[in-house]
Amino acid sequence: MRIDFEHGGSPWDPTETAYTPKEALTTFVTHNGITYYRIARAGCHSMDKILEAELVSLNIPAVETDGGQYFYVGHSSLILLTVKGTLSHGDDIYDPALAAPSLLLPVPFVWYTQNQNQPPCWNDKGCLAERKKTFTRAEFPSSYTLDVCCNPNAHGYGTCEQYIQQRYGPFLLSSEIPILTAQLTMHCP
Repeated sequence: MRIDFEHGGSPWDPTETAYTPKEALTTFVTHNGITYYRIARAGCHSMDKILEAELVSLNIPAVETDGGQYFYVGHSSLILLTVKGTLSHGDDIYDPALAAPSLLLPVPFVWYTQNQNQPPCWNDKGCLAERKKTFTRAEFPSSYTLDVCCNPNAHGYGTCEQYIQQRYGPFLLSSEIPILTAQLTMHCP
């Protein structure tokens, strides 16, 4: 293992915590009650750097940034110039609640300007990005999101609306929560 291995956004992490390919394919990790495959990356910084390298190798311009232009300060975003948008947070690639078609995953630059200075986010870039992704989650629900909304008790929620309120409430107006709930529960048996 390389001594200078960069582990996520924390260069002080010990190199022995790096994932091996075998661990990536055979290990599950539970975080905030959600079980994920343990994949060979560690956080938004690593994921964005991997994606940036892949895109640039194909002559597709991409730039990784963590200055808070498109998400919360300290979190990595990938600027995608050809689609005039950003992968606002590198962790979105493996978010089990986000299953949008790949062309809809980037948040368009225009979203930030059209929605700034309006509730509930005002000019909070992280909130604006999460708000856009919340609407995308409802339009293209993942199997995980549908499972939570159709079987909320199995996930520690009383109702789908309670899940939406607790998980995405800060990014929504109170009048939007029942609309998104109905949009998701219409897929339940």
